[in-house]
Amino acid sequence: MQIIKSIMRAAISLWENCISPVFDVSKYFLLIDISDSAVTQLITLRFESALPFDRAEKLAEWETKVLICGAISQTYAMAVQAKNIEIISNVFGPVEEVLHMYVNGHYYDDCAGKQKRKRHRRGREI
Repeated sequence: MQIIKSIMRAAISLWENCISPVFDVSKYFLLIDISDSAVTQLITLRFESALPFDRAEKLAEWETKVLICGAISQTYAMAVQAKNIEIISNVFGPVEEVLHMYVNGHYYDDCAGKQKRKRHRRGREI
């Protein structure tokens, strides 16, 4: 009997060797295939378009299930989520460290897909 392993694909927005501070302007992405809590493949790709729906479509074509990025505007987030891609945003640091934490499940505990925002009214947090 052959066991079929499940492969999950994530994308990380890149700037040099770190997570790009803002997804909206990131030109390079690292596609990561993960199987059984191990990275099986890494591919660096470049986005040709800066348009939100073009980027979301490209991520979907690459069969991305999760996007890990720094800041992301609401327009880009809506485009990506419309393609059923989970967003883990407000992540910063060296790619190696972020990848290690993600593969070991640390980003799912507190921030998977949640964009924590504080609302302010006349200088007071509500």
